[in-house]
Amino acid sequence: MADDNLKEALSQMTEALKQMTKVDKEALSQMTEIFKQMTKELIDAGDRQTKTAERQAKELIEAGERQAKELIEAGERQAKELIEAGERQAEAAERQTEAAERQTEAADRQAKINKKVLDRLEGHEANRLGRIAESVVANMSQWFIDKYFAIDIKDVFREVKIGFRDSDKKSDLDVLAIGDQVIIVIEVKTNVVESNITEFTNKVVRNFSNVKFIDKRDIHIPNLKKKKLCGGIAFVGVAKSTTEDKIIDTAEKNGLFVMKIMGKKSVELCNTKDNYKPKRHKI
Repeated sequence: MADDNLKEALSQMTEALKQMTKVDKEALSQMTEIFKQMTKELIDAGDRQTKTAERQAKELIEAGERQAKELIEAGERQAKELIEAGERQAEAAERQTEAAERQTEAADRQAKINKKVLDRLEGHEANRLGRIAESVVANMSQWFIDKYFAIDIKDVFREVKIGFRDSDKKSDLDVLAIGDQVIIVIEVKTNVVESNITEFTNKVVRNFSNVKFIDKRDIHIPNLKKKKLCGGIAFVGVAKSTTEDKIIDTAEKNGLFVMKIMGKKSVELCNTKDNYKPKRHKI
C-alpha cells in the first residue's frame, strides 16, 4: 500500500515536472521571439539612423562643396577684380609718370633756355660793368698811385692784349700804368674771389718776363728791364663765397695793393696795414 502511494506520488511529481518544463519552453520561446523582434527593431532603427546620418552627412558635404565652390568663385572674382583694378591703377600711374616725365623734360628744356638767356644777359651786364669798372680804375689810377704810393705815372692803358712766351695762351692787362721807374698792372673784377688774386699774381706779377705785348697799339716801355713792377687788385664787390677781409688778406700776402671802386669818380685804398706799400718785383 505504501509502495503504491509512493509510486502515485512519484507519478504526480513527474507529471508536474513535465508540465513545468512545457511551460518553461513556451515562455522561453516567447521570450526568444520577443528578443528577436526587439533586435530586429533595433537593427531597423539603427539602419534608419545610419541612413539618416549618411543622408545628412552627404547633404552637409554637398552644402560644404557648394559653399566652398561659391567662396572660391567669389574669391576668384574678387582677385580678378583686384588684379584688373591694380592694372588700371598701374596704367594710370604709368601715364601720370610719363606725363610727369614729359613735364620735367619740358621744364628742363625751358630751364636750359632760361639759363642761356640769363647767362647771356648776365654776361652782357657783367661785361658792361667790367668795362665801366676798368674805365674808372684807368681814369683814377694816376691820382690814386701818386696819392698812396708817391709814384709818378706817365701813361695809362686799358685792356692791353698780351701773350705768353711759353704758351699760345692769350690774355689782357685790364690797366697798365707806366712810370719812370715803376710799372703797375691792375686786375679789375666786379665780384672778386681769392683765386683771382693768386692766379693774377702767379701768371703776371711774378712772371712778367714771360709776358709779351700783342696789342695793336704801339705800347713802348723804355728801359723795361731796369724798371720794377707792382701789382694791384681793384674790385666793385666780393663774391658770396668770400669776404672783403679775406680778399684784402690774400692780396697783402701776395704783395698787392687793393683798390675798391666806390663810384664813377671815387676809389679808395683798402689795405689795412699802416703805410702799406705793394711789393716791387724785378722784371
